[in-house]
Amino acid sequence: MAGIPIPADTSALIADGRKKFHFKFENGTEMVEEYDLNSGRLLFRRNREKTALGGDGPWVFEVGTDPRMLSANDANSLLKEKNSNPICVRTDHPEAFEWRIRNMPWPKEVYAISLSEDKNQLIIRTSNRKYFKKISVPDLQRIGEVIDPRGITWDYSSQTLVLRLMKSANVREKEAERMRRLNAVKVLPV
Repeated sequence: MAGIPIPADTSALIADGRKKFHFKFENGTEMVEEYDLNSGRLLFRRNREKTALGGDGPWVFEVGTDPRMLSANDANSLLKEKNSNPICVRTDHPEAFEWRIRNMPWPKEVYAISLSEDKNQLIIRTSNRKYFKKISVPDLQRIGEVIDPRGITWDYSSQTLVLRLMKSANVREKEAERMRRLNAVKVLPV
């Protein structure tokens, strides 16, 4: 959330216990964010860009999960991803970024977490060479901050790898300022 400008073309509404913001940027990119009304926690952030021909591209989830991914019985799809494939979902907390990678059946000793050389990506790998993933943190990239290795913690339980990256004071401050500005956006009646 840190470093994302709030464009003039921003609308907000409250529905289903969530406060939803829709942003349209000058370059044609759209972004939607949904916050829990009670806790104020970010539940979803998705972006979509214009295609080369000017149409709307697909929604890309930065935070949260596409509900269609969780639906095992999608009647419109002929091809389905295997249910046992690992699924990586990012959630945000006030003090940390968190990724939960489900369907990871290997023992805890197999996992290794490291940083890329430029410290812009987290790298998850297994010693048995069954899983490898690079995770970017767009929030940090937007403000030009690198990942602090001291802020990385992880745990493994019930076939789920939980990776946390503590937010720096700078990131928390920028997020608080952005939330103050978002709360000033006029909410549309539903």
